[in-house]
Amino acid sequence: MTGADLEDPQLWSLPRGVRDAVVEFSRESGPVVALKHLQKALGVTPTGTWGPPTAAAIRQIPPERLQAELVKVRIRYLAGLVMTQPCKVRFLGSWLERAIIFFPAGSRHAD
Repeated sequence: MTGADLEDPQLWSLPRGVRDAVVEFSRESGPVVALKHLQKALGVTPTGTWGPPTAAAIRQIPPERLQAELVKVRIRYLAGLVMTQPCKVRFLGSWLERAIIFFPAGSRHAD
């Protein structure tokens, strides 16, 4: 994923729950922001471009754990956005609702 293309085959090769969470994040915050936060969830340098470190990290993390980590990273991003732009607090509830629906059911990765 180049960070600007939701048609990228690398995006569509992600595990379904992770892919769906990235696509939703992309729709709300833009593809570059979504990819950078996926990279943060993976623990790799957030460049906003798809590369070997991102691909390798995806293969190392169980999909349910990665999906849970991405949701947590997204929630922290949203909190930071509201902290720096308080006028957006009115959107926080709906943003959080959309983020939380991607937290894997029964996940043990809530810490």
